[in-house]
Amino acid sequence: MGFLQRVAATYTAPTPSSVTIPVASAVTLPGSLLVAAGFGNQAGTVTSVTDSQGGTYVHDFSANVTTSGGRGLEIWRCAAVRALTTSDTITVNLSATQDHGVAVIADQFTFLGTPDVTNDASNTSSVTSIAVTVSATSADIVLYSACAPDGGETSLAVASPYTLTGAGLLETGAPVLSLNCASDGAPSGSVTATWTLGTSHSLVAVAVGYPLAPPPYAGFLEFFP
Repeated sequence: MGFLQRVAATYTAPTPSSVTIPVASAVTLPGSLLVAAGFGNQAGTVTSVTDSQGGTYVHDFSANVTTSGGRGLEIWRCAAVRALTTSDTITVNLSATQDHGVAVIADQFTFLGTPDVTNDASNTSSVTSIAVTVSATSADIVLYSACAPDGGETSLAVASPYTLTGAGLLETGAPVLSLNCASDGAPSGSVTATWTLGTSHSLVAVAVGYPLAPPPYAGFLEFFP
């Protein structure tokens, strides 16, 4: 149980208020889709997430942009994603344009319920690492973490027990931001996601704990060939 696949990952250069990303890996099995959106350097929020098959996405957690130097990092969840092909897209809409761009990663998991533990950490000065800790409950089957440095990165690694869910969005030049995500599929007690950067930047990180959920509606298999 837990992580299934990286579905999509795209960075869009300044100054978007809406980002549409192509599905890179088809969704052929039922489950939940987690979408991490990192953005900056303007105050704002993600107002909605949609996909071209009409999936319903809910907001799970946000890092407060006012405490992270004008950057935001949000996690949204489609509790029961429908089948998606590589012709489909995922769209993230924001309340304001972002002059450092927007980075979006979508990862598929087994069915996940409403998160029961959350936390964030941020630093407005240049650092090469950041740690964010949550205390997993007995119900949690997945801890999900994301990290968004405000700048181009040569690497973005995470320490055990977390494992990266795919290659990072390591942008070059300026102004840009980077993003990657990781998961711990067997959490227990207090767990820390320690992210290490290749170069020094200000950054924001989040961690979210998810319990297992049953299929959220009857007949969901009709959406899969």
